[in-house]
Amino acid sequence: MKKNLAIIITILILSNSYSQCKDIFIGNLYQFKNNDLFLAKILDNNSSDYYIDIFFKDEFDKNNLDLKTIDDFENSRQTIKKEIAIKAFNLKGLDTIYFYSNSNELIGYGIYKQSEYYENMIESRYIATYTPYLYDSSQKPYYASNCKTSHRNTKWIESANNVLENKILNTYKINKSSIIKVSHFTDSNSTTTYSIISYSLPDLNSIIVKYQNEKLTKIYETGSDYILDDMFISSFEYNNNPIIITELTLPESDYFDNAPIFYNGEEYSFKKGDRSDTENAKGDFNGDGITEYIFIEKPTFADEYGECIGNCNCYLKFTNENITPIKIENCIGGIPENLDDLNNNGNDEIGIQVNWWSPLGGRYQVFTFKNGEWKYLVDPISTHCYSCPENYKPIEKDPDIEGNVIIRYTEMLQDGEFTLKSKSIKVD
Repeated sequence: MKKNLAIIITILILSNSYSQCKDIFIGNLYQFKNNDLFLAKILDNNSSDYYIDIFFKDEFDKNNLDLKTIDDFENSRQTIKKEIAIKAFNLKGLDTIYFYSNSNELIGYGIYKQSEYYENMIESRYIATYTPYLYDSSQKPYYASNCKTSHRNTKWIESANNVLENKILNTYKINKSSIIKVSHFTDSNSTTTYSIISYSLPDLNSIIVKYQNEKLTKIYETGSDYILDDMFISSFEYNNNPIIITELTLPESDYFDNAPIFYNGEEYSFKKGDRSDTENAKGDFNGDGITEYIFIEKPTFADEYGECIGNCNCYLKFTNENITPIKIENCIGGIPENLDDLNNNGNDEIGIQVNWWSPLGGRYQVFTFKNGEWKYLVDPISTHCYSCPENYKPIEKDPDIEGNVIIRYTEMLQDGEFTLKSKSIKVD
């Protein structure tokens, strides 16, 4: 790897302000914080600049960016005026970004240079360019932030642990002579340890094991498709569990990559480059005073464009397994939301725009937990949203009428077009 690297940091921009500290992973790593999703990737192309690759939820009109062509050699690069880029991509507060090592040491900073639109035959992207100034070029930047501190506390410490290693080998019947890689990371309170063991016999495999309260739990296994060469336990968390950063290799090839795995509410898994997802919604959905996370289990499909295998039903499930899942019929996906306590009954309500084969969507469903079971808070809301504005909210509390909510729904006109209407209704 050459010393001069172009670092591309992909950011899913939401409507949040950058008045708070925003941390960004570097090295093909995701990070979820304050409902923002970041992805970074290192490319070796002899460039001296660092690039922040900007993504956002709602498509921005490229015609409004006042683009000016830089060059057209092998690709198209066009500059975007800074004031337009700040407004379009919410870059406020990112004039200077600070780079940290994986030991949380401040190792340099970057100064905003310009924003660009980039396009070639394969992809297009919006980028913000930074000129880097590293105090120590021998250290690889691990993450960036718009907040400057000289040092941050390290939560996970790597150390040898022969007793735990033997316990893992005996429990999972691994031949010690076949070990390729083993390492252990223990938290600063010495209450939890994560271990990686990669081995070659009887088959190539890697496992990640969590040791807590004298109990071993296998949380991830690769099988023979790829092998984990190394891992690092991040200080950042997803669904109240640490993001685990892995270095993996495909057997009998020169391909290797850095990739994080996340706890999705049930298990650790790769997210396969999905830039549209955010952290699972959390709240007290059953009113027991304890916060849980909610996630969606989608139906299985025959292939990418095929029909459902079995019924097209989704299930909303919870990290508290004692809470009954919510069955949603005629559903192929969606993102559950915490709507807060809409009916003042002491627990949070759940909303979901139910995805179906039609790109128009069709309905938004709101669930409340009442008398030990899930019920509709309101009837499903029609959302044929060609007519819905960008900041459309299907439901919210009525600020003027106690015990009421405002629902915004679409209704078909005689000419077949849909119009958006609203009304206030009482809920209990």
